[in-house]
Amino acid sequence: RSSWAVASWARATAARERVYTGPDGLYIPAWTFKKMLSVDGATRAGLKIKSTGLSKYLLAALFMDGDPLFGVKEADGLNEVWGRVPPRTGAMVKIWRPQLNTGWHLSFGFSIVDDLVEESQVKEALEVAGLKVGLGGWRPEYGRFIVREWDVKA
Repeated sequence: RSSWAVASWARATAARERVYTGPDGLYIPAWTFKKMLSVDGATRAGLKIKSTGLSKYLLAALFMDGDPLFGVKEADGLNEVWGRVPPRTGAMVKIWRPQLNTGWHLSFGFSIVDDLVEESQVKEALEVAGLKVGLGGWRPEYGRFIVREWDVKA
């Protein structure tokens, strides 16, 4: 093998290891999901409780019921793009990231322990995060989602 082929193989192998995998398949860490919902979604939607941003309430009062699961065992493939490795001052290199094809779903649950937080605001924050932020690498180009089911239990 040429040195280029070996380097490409090593980078592709490293990319496959960048996905979070557990006994039940691929997942997104609970903290990452919580941040996407509270900081990114609530802030982009401009949601507030009185004069304080909803994101501060969600960070303090939202507790995930484990890591959200994608319902698949492995990534569908690798996405290849040219880019610069941080701090983005060097030469262009090919960057690989795991990808899930269109049609993925994410199952999750969470509890909110603050009565000031309204269910409608949390749902709006999640919908805005899905349309404007997304999950994973290369967002918001990839990783956008829509909320198809919303079930609230008292």
